[in-house]
Parts: sequence; structure tokens; C-alpha cells
Amino acid sequence: MIAVKQPQLLTFEEFLDYDDGTENLYELIDGITVAMPEPARLHQSIASYLDDILKAAIRQKGENWESVRNTIIKVPGKHLADGRRPDLAVVDVLPLEAAQQEKGIRTVPYLIIEIASGNWANDLRDKILGYLHLGTPEYWVIDYAGQIPDKHCDRGKGVKTIVHTMQAKGYGYDRVEYLADESIPCQTFGAHLQLTTNLMVHCGNG
Repeated sequence: MIAVKQPQLLTFEEFLDYDDGTENLYELIDGITVAMPEPARLHQSIASYLDDILKAAIRQKGENWESVRNTIIKVPGKHLADGRRPDLAVVDVLPLEAAQQEKGIRTVPYLIIEIASGNWANDLRDKILGYLHLGTPEYWVIDYAGQIPDKHCDRGKGVKTIVHTMQAKGYGYDRVEYLADESIPCQTFGAHLQLTTNLMVHCGNG
């Protein structure tokens, strides 16, 4: 009998230095590197638009925060810590010396935004648990293509943004879906951020 070689499990610290010689982006799940699918052009454009909008909202709010894209964040895993790469995260600005040496996100983001792609189930199942255990107070899933099946939607299939906010009592997220042209309230930024899903899609299309 030929022994099956088990994949080498990586710690989060080891994953930060992982390089397979390609330009592929990876996440770390249960100690195993998992390649991220190439996002659609509209997915990338929406992320770029939101990055600009979040940076402007941070300036208006006057907080010492920054918006980061596709940066590894350490989240609790089943055994080892996982490493996720949210499309966008709003985090504290680190002191210059720490920022020069630090890799990845080690603090708890104020807001995490994922733009749903072909692996949308990860955003609604696996990632939500990691971000909840991390203590992220607000988490958005933007379904810009209306691809999430009806059975996973409270208000039916279609273009929408699903907003999760930490429950004031108990443990978990409250979930609300905002369709197409409905204004999306943001706990993190309040009146400094005015968005609808259709606006994000339209601006992402240029």
C-alpha cells in the first residue's frame, strides 16, 4: 500500500511568508493554502470604487482609520488560525514603525466587505463565522450580480447587499438585506456613507 502524503499544515505566521512563485492569491483554511478564484472585472471595479468611497468617508469622519484591500487577516479557525483576504476592510492605522514591519491585519476591523463571486457560499457560511468570532461589528456581502440562490435570501434572489451587524444582546449577527436602489445604512460611518447596491454596480461599470 502506498502511503498518501499529507499536505503540510501552515501556521498563520508561516502563511504570511508563503510564496509559491506565482502571482496567485491564497487564503489559509485549516492550515492548508487555498487559491482564490480570479475575480470578474466588475468585481474588481466595484472594489476599487468602494476603496475610494471608504477613504473619503474616513476623512469626513475624522478617524485614524484606513481602507485596505485583499490584505490577509487572522481569524479564528477550527484548529489553527485561518488567514482570510476580504475584498475590503476598515482598520486602525498602525504607528509608522509597526506598519513597516507588520504583515497582514492583526486588529479587529470596524467593517469588512466581501463582494460575492462564484464562491459566494464562503461569504455567507465560512467567512461569516470567522468574522463573527473575530468580533467584527459590521460585515457586508455585496451580491452585485444577483447570483445568490433564492433559498439563501430573505427577500428573494436579485441584486442586493446583505448587512450583518453584531447583536446588542446575545451572540451573533443581525442580518438585513437591502435591494437594488434601497439606501444601505452603515453602522460604522453613519451619514458619512451613502450607498445603494445599484450605485456601486453603476459606478463600478464606469
